[in-house]
This record gives sequence, C-alpha cells and structure tokens, in this order.
Amino acid sequence: MALESHEAPRTSTVIGSQSEPQRRSGMMISLIALGIYLLLPTREFYWDGVGFALAVETPPASPDSLLFPNHLLYNLMGYAAWKAAAAAGLSFRALYVFQALNSLFAAASVYLVWRIAAELTQSARTSAWSALLFAFAAQWWRFSTDANAYIPSIFFLLVSFRLMLPGMRSRPFAVGLAHSGAMLFHQLALFFFPVAIAGFLYSPRNKGAEVGKRHGLILAGKYGATATAVTVAAYLIAFSLVRPNISSLGFRRWITVHSEDAVFWLSPVHSLRYSLRGTMRLFFGGRVNQLHLDGITVAGALAFVSILALCARFFVRLRQPAANERSDYAPSGFRAWLAASDLTIVWILSYFIFLLFWQPQNTFYRLFYLPPLVLLISTLPAWRQRWVQFLALLAGIVCTWNFTVSIYPDSRKEANEVLSFALQHQRDWRQGAAILYANSHSDLWLIQYFNLQATWIELPSPEVKQLEGRRAEAEQKGGTLWLEGTAYDAIAKVAGGHDWLDQHIDTPGSLIQIFPAHRIRYYRIR
Repeated sequence: MALESHEAPRTSTVIGSQSEPQRRSGMMISLIALGIYLLLPTREFYWDGVGFALAVETPPASPDSLLFPNHLLYNLMGYAAWKAAAAAGLSFRALYVFQALNSLFAAASVYLVWRIAAELTQSARTSAWSALLFAFAAQWWRFSTDANAYIPSIFFLLVSFRLMLPGMRSRPFAVGLAHSGAMLFHQLALFFFPVAIAGFLYSPRNKGAEVGKRHGLILAGKYGATATAVTVAAYLIAFSLVRPNISSLGFRRWITVHSEDAVFWLSPVHSLRYSLRGTMRLFFGGRVNQLHLDGITVAGALAFVSILALCARFFVRLRQPAANERSDYAPSGFRAWLAASDLTIVWILSYFIFLLFWQPQNTFYRLFYLPPLVLLISTLPAWRQRWVQFLALLAGIVCTWNFTVSIYPDSRKEANEVLSFALQHQRDWRQGAAILYANSHSDLWLIQYFNLQATWIELPSPEVKQLEGRRAEAEQKGGTLWLEGTAYDAIAKVAGGHDWLDQHIDTPGSLIQIFPAHRIRYYRIR
C-alpha cells in the first residue's frame, strides 16, 4: 500500500518493522485514553454492573453468585481484584474496581486497534486517528468507564484478530485461547468463530496450492478444537461448582439462561431500523437536554463547533485537486489490506446479521462489531491523503460531541437521580434499619448498593401477621422498618393489608420522590 507523501516506504507489513517513535505514539494514545477514562468514570451506572458489584460485596460470596453463565469470568475477576486491593490496604468499592478494570481493558484495546490499523495501512497518521476514533466512539467510551463484561471480551477478540493478520506467523492455539477468553467473559464472543475460520482458511498463506488449502484446514481445526475444548472445560468446572444451588437446571439450560425479555425478533423492517440506528449510536451518543451549562460544557461545545467549521471547509476544498495527493498504491500492501478487510467484513456481518433478530434495540451489543467497523472505515481508502484528513476531522467531531453531551454530564452524580437519592438518604437508613422489598429492579439495586449499612430483606410473604412480627422485632431492637414500593404494593393486595398500612405508615417520615423516568418510594413503619 502506498504511503502518505511524507513517509518513507517500508518493506514489511509487520508492525514490528515500525520505528520506535511510531510504536511509542500508539502507547501514548492508549495512555491518554486510559487517563481520560479514569478521570471521567460514569455515574450513570449500567444496572448489570451494579448487580455484579452487589454479588461481589454482599456476603457471603459464593460460586453461584460469582459464576454467571453469560459472563462466566467477569464477576470472578472483579472479586479477585477487589480482594487484592483490600489486601493491599486499599479500600475501594467493588463497583469502582470494576470500572477501573474496564478502563484498563479498554485502553489496551485502543492500543490493539492502533497496531492493527498501523499494520494494514502502514501510515502513522491513519493508525493514530483510527485509534482515537475508536477510543472516543460513544458506546465504547461510555462502557469503558462502567462495569460490564463487554469490554474485556472485545479485548480478547482483538487479540485473536491481531494474531490472524497477514504477515503474522500462524498461531492457531494462541488464537483459540484468546477467543476462549473472550467467550468466557461474554457469550456473544461466540460469533467470532466465522471470522477466525475464514482467517485460517482464506489467508494468503493458504491460497493456491492444494497443500496450502489442506494446511488451512488443519490450522482452522487446531484453532476450533482449542477454543471449544477450553471453553467447554471451563463451563463444566463452573457448573460443577454451582450445581448444588441450581439442581433444577441442567447444564444446557444453565449455559443458555437469559432474561425473560431477551427474545428473537421476527420483524425485518423494525429490526433493520433499530440496527441502523444502533450502528449510528455506536459513534454518537448522549442527549442535548441533559447538558449542564458550566465552563467545561461551553468549552466542549465551542471545540465541537470549531471542528464542524473545519469539516465544512474540508468539503468545500474537495472540489479543488490536491497537488501532492497520490492515488496509487503498493500492490503487496494492497493485497495485505484486502485480505484483512475481508476479515473485518466477515466480523461485521457475523454480528450484524445475528443482532438483526436478537434484541436489535440494544445498542450496547453492537460494541462487538465496533472494532472492525472502525478498521474498515479507517483503512478503506487509506492511501489517499485527503481521507486521512477527513478521518482526523471525524475523530474530532466524535470526541467533542460525546464529551459534551454524554461523557461529562454522565460523570456528575447529580445527573443520576436515583444515585443522588441513594446518597442523600444514607442518614435515614443507619445501622439497624431493615428494608423490605417484594421484587428486585435496577433502581432498588443502585439504592441498596450505596446503603449496605441497612439490612435489605426480600419479603417472604405479604401476610399481615408476619409483618406485625417484623415490626415488633424492629421496635424491640431499636431499629427502623421500611417498605420499598414493591413491598407496599404487594401488602396492599392481601386481606387486611390496606388497614395495616394505614395504621402503621409514617407518612411524614417516608421518602417518596417521583421523577419522569423513576418512581422511588420508601415507606417508614411506626
């Protein structure tokens, strides 16, 4: 592939042939991304992550609370890191440990995107802007600062992809181990199988001669056997540990556990609309109506407008021929790019087609095809100097927009109404307070997590007789008894429940806040 006019040709597409300053530039980009991730952790917590942190911190931690089949190793990793921090004398909440771990995996993934783009394009500027576009894409940036299993899983997919690129020595066992790691962090990594198999079967190393094709089949078989054996073995060991507590579930049902609303869609038109919208939201996120007008927001908005102006100027100048633009390319470099671009397309299609039918409304699942999408956008016409300029402007627009309307607002705890409520009322639920609830839900988890000094009890029965016993017990111990909204609703439906509530609810002492998206109710019992 031909290079930018100011760069000297290279004889190899292997990244190791790049100069030390160029390698350092990739490391610098990933460190900058890591610093920004750690400085601006989200406070608009993904509800699943709060559940992970509760499982880690709520004693006693057990295999069935740490080994969840959809993301087998994620809770276990967080628990080990949290315990290690405590042993070192560092008192961090598990949720914050999860966030920091995700930021580390995310920054390492940024570095891998830089390496892959550098190898495909042999252009220092193209690889730099590719990495920045990926690092600050809306969904990646947001989930890199939160607790979720997607980020480490995608990191291991990038490791697998990196090991299969043209110019790399065939390492089927290493690719299989990396892919297995991805699947053990999140089951959606399963759909990388077509990418890896295509990489081994249709690699330039294995094209042409019959011996080459047979060699490709052998490599694909070694990879597939490794990834399958390691993954299945890990799940069998995990199942043997959790089986005493899930005796009603067999192995097959256990590994396919999912929420009740997770279903296949059979509406192609709606699915395609959600898919296209979700793909766009991978890059641009946030809501203008959540802006907090302070100096930082104003500065971000001004930067965004300035880059938009540069972008407009760029499109105006497109009509003018560039004197030093080159449209030729080095055939060997182009062939390497073409082979790798085939793999990125397979990667994108593998997930895009599945997500057309499996919960297409969930944008965050589309993170699994963000890396190949960025690589395809970045490298398609990478030998043209003007494309590099456009890529730089695109990265700037994505970064400034997402910082201004999404990342910075979400980093302020005031933006999360439920979190603000949980922190404001910690004094109301001191040691000895007992809170009854009937059903778990995301708001309850968040409030519970930041109020673990209280005792949270799932309501075994809404019968008035049992409630009276709990009220008397709390009064005897000098504590307070509270009913969360779902417990209140359950009690109101049983015989005598309304009368008992009217008699014992302390209305002035209750905590009730109704927001447009949240209905928070905690009733104090006297």
